[in-house]
Amino acid sequence: MSVESVDECYESMKYVKFIADSEEWTCQICKMKEIKIHLDSDTYVIWNRYELQCGHQVHDRCYRKWCKQTDGVGCPDCGKRNKKECYQYCEACMKFGHPYQSFHTLQ
Repeated sequence: MSVESVDECYESMKYVKFIADSEEWTCQICKMKEIKIHLDSDTYVIWNRYELQCGHQVHDRCYRKWCKQTDGVGCPDCGKRNKKECYQYCEACMKFGHPYQSFHTLQ
């Protein structure tokens, strides 16, 4: 993986919420439907995906490719946004609207 690819992956991840569960969902970009798959009575396949600020969900690979092609972030259906801090997702407070800051840097 090139340095440019790593940078693109990191950059696009600032604007999404990461989800990993077994629920059924459809990627907003490629329209692939991921169904709930039972491996046995209490074990399911876990789907990894991103949730965008608008609530739409996408495969990570689809979103990174879309961000690279449009040179922006946002949603293919709701609209592209420029890469601004006000659109980033914060893991600490679990909300969109500002960049993540680790607790040790807050004063």
